[in-house]
Amino acid sequence: REVISGEPIIVDTFARYHITDPLLFMKTLRTVSAANQRLESIVNDVTRSVLGKTTLRQLLSSDRAAIMKEIRDQVNKKTREDKLGIEI
Repeated sequence: REVISGEPIIVDTFARYHITDPLLFMKTLRTVSAANQRLESIVNDVTRSVLGKTTLRQLLSSDRAAIMKEIRDQVNKKTREDKLGIEI
């Protein structure tokens, strides 16, 4: 594992989602604002988890696409488990 001077890395995240199940979306989230807040929490948690296992060198290499895919896949898994009716 590579340590780079103990400096934190600041990562901005964003995601676009679509509603896959409108009825489920309305039952669990009710509003777009609630969906945005819930999704922000999930994306942040998953991103921290995945990047916690990733070196800066990997993040800045061609591995970046695979890392982003892993984040997306884990976020989608969580939204399915939580029955949110949305997908990234």
